[in-house]
Amino acid sequence: MPQEISAFNPSQMMIRTDFEAYHYREPHFHSLDFHSHDFYELYVFLDGSVTYYIEEKVYDLCTGDLLLIPPGKMHRPVLIENAPIYERIVLWINSGFLHSLGGGFVRCFADAEERKNFLCRPSPQSFRYLRETLSRLIRCMQLKEVLKRAYLTAALEEISHSFRESPFAGTNPVKQEIIPAVIAYIDEHYTEPLTLDQICGAFFVSKYHLSRRFKAYTNSTVYDYILSKRVSLARRLIRQGVSASDAGEKCGFSDYSNFYKAFVRKTGLSPSRFKETVSN
Repeated sequence: MPQEISAFNPSQMMIRTDFEAYHYREPHFHSLDFHSHDFYELYVFLDGSVTYYIEEKVYDLCTGDLLLIPPGKMHRPVLIENAPIYERIVLWINSGFLHSLGGGFVRCFADAEERKNFLCRPSPQSFRYLRETLSRLIRCMQLKEVLKRAYLTAALEEISHSFRESPFAGTNPVKQEIIPAVIAYIDEHYTEPLTLDQICGAFFVSKYHLSRRFKAYTNSTVYDYILSKRVSLARRLIRQGVSASDAGEKCGFSDYSNFYKAFVRKTGLSPSRFKETVSN
């Protein structure tokens, strides 16, 4: 039987066209930048000290917490410095494949997005069952398709049950200030020429105050958050067949040189190399 613990996939891109499951466990893991996916992500937190950001929402995670992250949602985990371990199980599901399984599973993600709350805390019994089912799925990923499909369906059924029956956990009220509105504003305008001065003018705050509160809330700078949003959209457009130069323009970059540098910084690939990778 294959090893359950997976090597971390730094590209955060799917290889298969249906679904992938991973059990990650690393010491001294470095926090990731804000990013998003073209697929659905189910995330089960197992161990560590993590604050998880999903756009304007902030969650201080406990063992057993379950996150549903729809495609296109910016998210990142932030670990305390020198955390001894970071362990979680992630399930990535292609959008078309999830829709083929039936509306109930898609509805679960839609409900989370409508409520603007992506976390629930399953009962201990439900968590144990879900962890064991996902572990079995990971161990048999290279085996028969019918067996993988059975474990996947069982896991999704349990996840849907957890979100129906378990109360949604709230966000940390200490971190709720002006920043959720700022993030919503950025989401509406990031494909335009957007500056810090423009954002501050819209909310009647100083650059110092906004920068400080944004960093405290998201653990990211305003500039880097906007950059991540733009590159994330560019990835989706290139996947859809849009040329790199047109993608950069549609995403709000002033010129191709700035787009190229930002894309390489965020993905580790040039736009042309990324296009070759997703076309294969």
